[in-house]
Amino acid sequence: MFHGIEHVTIASKDPKKLAKWYCNTLGFKIVYESSKSLTTFVKLGESLIEMIEAGKVDRVAQGDRDPGLRHVAISVSDIQRAYETLESKGVSPASEPTEKGGVSTVFFRDPDDNLLQLIQRSKLL
Repeated sequence: MFHGIEHVTIASKDPKKLAKWYCNTLGFKIVYESSKSLTTFVKLGESLIEMIEAGKVDRVAQGDRDPGLRHVAISVSDIQRAYETLESKGVSPASEPTEKGGVSTVFFRDPDDNLLQLIQRSKLL
């Protein structure tokens, strides 16, 4: 009956601008733009992210272990090449690529300070 996660949502002060960054930087494609709001959906493979307009409050800083969603992980086939591509596009990683037990990862932030992870697994879970 349940199939998986259909999408995640990011609230942004400028959802259209953030959606374009995901497209230009990570290869997502815009698949829906609302005619009544700033809501925009971007897609990569079968994964969707909905960008909606944030409220007027300032973002509250969160620590790595505070309750709530921590990061979005994006699967890649070549972590080193993906890391170099991000650097060439002016994205500063929050960490260097690491490998442990056949899983390679690197963290970085989007323009709205959302934490993203690139992940390459040598074998599926």
